[in-house]
Amino acid sequence: MKTMNRTNLFFMLLSCFAICSSCQQNEVEPTTDNETQLNQLMPMIEKQMQAQEAIKSILAFVQELKGQYLPNGRATEQAAATYDNVPACAKVTTDVKNKTITVDFGTGSCKTPNGQTTAGQLTLTIVNQTIKVEMKNLRLDDVSLNGAMEVGGMYAKTSTPEISVIATNLQVSYNNSTSTFNMNLKQKWQAGFGTPQSQTDDAFLLSINGNMVVSEGNFDVSTQKDLQYKGSCDYITSGIVQFSKTDLTARIDYGNDTCDNKATITVGSYTKEVNLDDLY
Repeated sequence: MKTMNRTNLFFMLLSCFAICSSCQQNEVEPTTDNETQLNQLMPMIEKQMQAQEAIKSILAFVQELKGQYLPNGRATEQAAATYDNVPACAKVTTDVKNKTITVDFGTGSCKTPNGQTTAGQLTLTIVNQTIKVEMKNLRLDDVSLNGAMEVGGMYAKTSTPEISVIATNLQVSYNNSTSTFNMNLKQKWQAGFGTPQSQTDDAFLLSINGNMVVSEGNFDVSTQKDLQYKGSCDYITSGIVQFSKTDLTARIDYGNDTCDNKATITVGSYTKEVNLDDLY
């Protein structure tokens, strides 16, 4: 019988160690429970962000239409101005007696100056300095809205007003799924409110507090740090939004006032960086 000398044994053990080390380096890390939960929540987070951006667009419409057709809380009949948000192809009808204007965006070929495809109807009615906003099959790109919101603060005599939005049972459809939103939002203007014809000088903070019922469950939604919007940037530059239900909490952090398309989402001990272009 041959015997193995010490040198051969040493090299054999060394080879085994190298092979085992290589296997460990190539081994895929197991998915954690928190990572699985986050991946399951991504569709819900995307729905909320789409609804949030749609409401922001509607507020821009309201601000422009209010300045043109509803100055000082009174409806007027006049030709539409050229604005950054309200498309020229939209048909605007004014009811002076009832302090109401209706905007008909048509069936899908009407685009805003910034390229957003619109359809359906938007109706604004003045009630004691509050603007009631009704949406009927209103479509903004891939998001459709039905229901109503109350918008307050538009007539505040200040260049930096706080606009309040109360949405009750607002139906938001996106990606073949309809969600129900009950939300209180506050838009705290820092600059640019007096120039609705231009968004580049806009700056405001947005706070959110409410509830959303989606296919993934019933979630409370709140800002832990107000969201910073700037007209000079296509993305939210800072702020934190928290989503929570009985046994689960997720937070999306938009960073520290840097204009980029990055944010992080955290569930438990797991944090993932996301590209905002993939979400809205």
